[in-house]
Formats: sequence, C-alpha cells, structure tokens
Amino acid sequence: AACAFIDVASILSMTQVLALLRFGSESTHAFAYAAAVSLTTEFTRLLYFIPIIFPQMGPILRIAQLMVKDVINFCVIMTLLVVGNGAGLYVLVKREDSFDDEEDPECESSTFARLGKGGWMDGGLGRSIFVIFQAALGEYDFSFACLNMDPKRTVFVRIFYCASIVISNVMLLNLLIAMMSSTYDRVTEDAEI
Repeated sequence: AACAFIDVASILSMTQVLALLRFGSESTHAFAYAAAVSLTTEFTRLLYFIPIIFPQMGPILRIAQLMVKDVINFCVIMTLLVVGNGAGLYVLVKREDSFDDEEDPECESSTFARLGKGGWMDGGLGRSIFVIFQAALGEYDFSFACLNMDPKRTVFVRIFYCASIVISNVMLLNLLIAMMSSTYDRVTEDAEI
C-alpha cells in the first residue's frame, strides 16, 4: 500500500514537472515545488530495491516503514493537543484592552508581543497555536510582561503555558519513544522467528 502511494505520488509529480518544463511557468516556484516532491518520492522509491541487493537490510527497512506510520499517528495526536492548547491560550489572552496602544521596544521580539490582538496570524488564534507549536519543539518564551494584563490573569496564563510545555515536551516525547520501541520490538521478534 505504501509502495503504491509512493508510485502514484511519483507519477503525478513527474507529470507536473514535465508539464511545467514543456509549457513553461510564470513562476519558477511552481517548478521548484514540483521538482522537490518528485525528487523526494523518486529517492524514496529506491528504498524498495535495497533489500534485493542487500537482504540483511530488509528488517531495518521494515522497521523504518512501520515507524513512519507511528510518526503519522503521533502527528495526529500532537496536532490535536497543539490546536487545543493554542485555542485555550488564545481565549486566555484575548482581550480588547490587554495591550497598550504603544508598543514596548523590549517586547518587539517577544513571542507574546502581539498575542491575542490582530488577525489570524498577526496575533490571533493562528499565532496562539504557533506559540504552542514552538513550545512543543522546545522554543519557549517566558516574557509574559508583554501581555500587559492584570497580575492574577497573568499567573493563570503562566500556569497554562507551563502545563502545555510539560505536556507537549515530556508526555509526547515519551509517547513517541514508546511507540517506536514497540514497533522495533515487534519487527525484531518477527525477524528472529
């Protein structure tokens, strides 16, 4: 099934690359995107021929193939947590009066500088989700002074943000390790039999 998906993706991307070469494109970005997808899928297809040349690589490639499925399942769980925590953070910081009209020069580089104010990615829900996503990847910022809200509310925002960091960094990382360990154990048991 995975091989068929890669074959279809490869054929579609190669067709698009050839069409862009033949008929031209006003943008070289379209060609670059299509070529990137095409090259990735073509080199991924080579993995299916490695066990023919090197039979001992078969179990290792099987582990890698199953781990890709684990990563996809992990990404679904992580997406749900990041979007949920980002929406919660947005609700906590969303206030019309939570910012001064004048920007503090020290807050310009802060993650929280425009959070809760503005459009989708300017400081709204999308920005809140992105802040939680950054925290899940280990890049967090504790400059809550830039929120400029009452102290009791800032304390709750700090607690919520720290809990999001603990959940995303500790629990999700352990979940990913456990999923991949389980897959590795399952494949090596089957290979020994």
